[in-house]
Amino acid sequence: MTRKEARKHLEQFHLAVELVKVIKHFFPDLARLLKQTEDPRNQSYITYPNVILLMTRILSSIFYISSMRKTSQKFNSDTVIQNIWEMCGESASADEIPYWETINKV
Repeated sequence: MTRKEARKHLEQFHLAVELVKVIKHFFPDLARLLKQTEDPRNQSYITYPNVILLMTRILSSIFYISSMRKTSQKFNSDTVIQNIWEMCGESASADEIPYWETINKV
């Protein structure tokens, strides 16, 4: 990794930390409210809780990611995946974020 890439990753990390602080301060009940939304999917086929799908979509908008396909590419790292699950108050049960088509369908 070059210095420029390392600097960019560090900046993104700091941005993510600040974002979590903002969400916890101004929207402390966000995950709880998202968990209360109705999930129209067949419950026997669900890998990701609805809260994970919704939070992933919200975060992709906050980070100005132009498409859900790009979200899948950019967010698929162990750290991001773990952080999304933790933000939602869930225990990680998958090692990747939901596929973009799944998010779009919901």
